Amino acid sequence: EEENMRATTPLLTVSAILAASAGLAATGAYYAYVTFCRAAGLDAPKLSEYKSGEIEGFVGSLYSKTQEAVLKNNPDTVKYYFPLTESTGHAYNTAELTGGRNAKVVNPTVSSKYAYLCFIEGDNPILKYDTANKNGKSILMVKESYGNAFAPFLTDNYETVYVVDPRKVDLNLTSFVQQQGIDDVLFLNYAFAPSNPTYRRAFEKMLGVQ
Repeated sequence: EEENMRATTPLLTVSAILAASAGLAATGAYYAYVTFCRAAGLDAPKLSEYKSGEIEGFVGSLYSKTQEAVLKNNPDTVKYYFPLTESTGHAYNTAELTGGRNAKVVNPTVSSKYAYLCFIEGDNPILKYDTANKNGKSILMVKESYGNAFAPFLTDNYETVYVVDPRKVDLNLTSFVQQQGIDDVLFLNYAFAPSNPTYRRAFEKMLGVQ
């Protein structure tokens, strides 16, 4: 059974982050996605192939916590890229995947105050995207908010994309992967996530090592 699950964990460093929030900017996320595709043997579209847009005036979580004028006076512009492949997404609160609500993979209608929510509509317990790629391939990405801008790109390579935030759901990773017949598993977090005790405890619980 373990042979049916391939975990892909490329190591890379991307400097294109948002100044106003602990988040990976979409262009930086794209280059991380390209690195992932190389490691996983997948084809990544060229950046020029994507339609894009921008949300201006984002000051983010750093300003809300520090109230530093330099952040307020120098807001970020959040850029987003629309995947080339159509998808339908739902957000769920439990591993049973029942009672979900609609969730866009990119939502450009959010206000500038919450601009980072344009990516997969923020941090949800579990997201599932069914795409127009009828290739039978599926992936589960385990992340915290740093991975939100990365997730939309996966819809161009997989028929089904799952996104899990271990801080927000009670889920046994091995059981869920086996139950859903998931092919690939990707872990994408910011560099200091392992030193965050809240995230580490949630992550270890999901892996069943507590």
